[in-house]
Amino acid sequence: MALTAGAADARVRVTRNGGTLRVTSPNATAEVRLARFLLRVRSRDGGLLTKGTNDGVFFEREGSAIPVRLGRVRAIERRTDGAVLRVATSE
Repeated sequence: MALTAGAADARVRVTRNGGTLRVTSPNATAEVRLARFLLRVRSRDGGLLTKGTNDGVFFEREGSAIPVRLGRVRAIERRTDGAVLRVATSE
């Protein structure tokens, strides 16, 4: 999901307010809850583009039947095109 049209867009803003990180571009806004990772992405007009679950965010590795759950955001690296997050996992 691209928040920007190019690799580095000066219109991308990364702000942290308490326990939430917000990445905003002309195309969309992503909000990340830093404790027990939660991601919400909204379109320009405010429509919610992501769907949450009670189990939190997870992904599956090929060949494994056990989902990898994402936990607390451990570090944030701001970049010109957004941010890179290091997140604790259940692995």
